[in-house]
Amino acid sequence: MKRIPLSKVVWVATAAILLPAITFATPATTTQPAMAQKAHAAKPVSASHWGKSAVHRIDVNSATREELMTLQGVDGAAADKIIEGRPWKNAQALVEKNVLTKNDFAKDKSRIMAKRPAAPAKTK
Repeated sequence: MKRIPLSKVVWVATAAILLPAITFATPATTTQPAMAQKAHAAKPVSASHWGKSAVHRIDVNSATREELMTLQGVDGAAADKIIEGRPWKNAQALVEKNVLTKNDFAKDKSRIMAKRPAAPAKTK
């Protein structure tokens, strides 16, 4: 009778134990309808330390043209006007300078911000 090395027996036994464990450990597909999954994914993640929902805000003083075009009512021409008019004192200035309408600004008001650019260091 031929002898089988102990290391081969250990490998076969390990595979026999782990294979069913790996099979059962893989997550099963969810049975939720596609619309429910999309609605769940669209909810903003809450920022509990601020008590408000986290919203991706766009800085009109540093955003790219593509980022600006994600705002309501901002097309390519409006994005170019925003970039040319930098630096903006505040987000409301976009309405005052007729870059955005009041309605479009009201829809995306929570997503727009205007950070002040850093002041240059004073020399003595």
